[in-house]
Amino acid sequence: MTTLAVSHLTKRYRKFCALDDVSVTLHDGVYGLLGPNGAGKTTLIRAIAGIQPPEFGTITWNGTDLSMLGNSYYDSIGYLPQYPRFYAHFTGYEMMCYIAALKGGTSEQKIKELLEFVNLTDEAGKRVGAYSGGMRQRLGIAAALLNDPKLLILDEPTAGLDPIERIRFRNTLARIRSGRIILLATHIVPDIEALADHILLLRKGKLIQDGTAGELCKKMDGQVWEFPVCQENLSEILHSMRVSSVRGESPITVRVIAETSPTADATAVEPTLDDVFLYYFSRTEADHDRIDTV
Repeated sequence: MTTLAVSHLTKRYRKFCALDDVSVTLHDGVYGLLGPNGAGKTTLIRAIAGIQPPEFGTITWNGTDLSMLGNSYYDSIGYLPQYPRFYAHFTGYEMMCYIAALKGGTSEQKIKELLEFVNLTDEAGKRVGAYSGGMRQRLGIAAALLNDPKLLILDEPTAGLDPIERIRFRNTLARIRSGRIILLATHIVPDIEALADHILLLRKGKLIQDGTAGELCKKMDGQVWEFPVCQENLSEILHSMRVSSVRGESPITVRVIAETSPTADATAVEPTLDDVFLYYFSRTEADHDRIDTV
């Protein structure tokens, strides 16, 4: 089994602490790194990818520090940045050949198989500059898989994609998840919910929770409520409570996060990952300090 261990990772940019003593161990499976923009997700995955060394702490790959592995580590990983950059005048096929050459070469058959795998065979002869955002992301996945990596790192891979492309992208990942570590950094909850075996919650550089979706939701039992409200009271509810969703018309049903029943007619309901995200990432600093000490 493949193991990636992060220990006490810290990274500062002058006075700003992007990572604050982060420790986690990953094995084969899909890990969702979930947090709002600015949480430190990109800094963490750039450190894991060997692009940006940490200020303090260590990262080991199967028990060996990255600094001791040299290029052999890069032979084991695939990395898709948030905004993959390609030469616009290259065709998709030419771009794959170029990246394959940079990685040490691979067969023409392998390139064709990967383009077919990400459903780009028909577009392989088109200029990359004419690709849609989703097509570019799929090309990025194909390029990241050229060396059959045991660690695949994806930074906000579905940001800016339309719903159909996001579903297609998630389906692609579902087909390649076996036998490797996939680290998926995003702030889009449905992507994590659909794919991740394990979820890491990162806020302001700190790893504040980790577990399966079920485990994280279980911790919130008794703190998610639904109750009916009339239209004239909705504005006050939205202003005074942490509202997870509003649905219906007459009556309107409001879903809120609260430690105790917010109204006499409120009913406790089963938490979702959206509720978890709201619970941990929509609080004041005083609330955060209190939660972190629990």
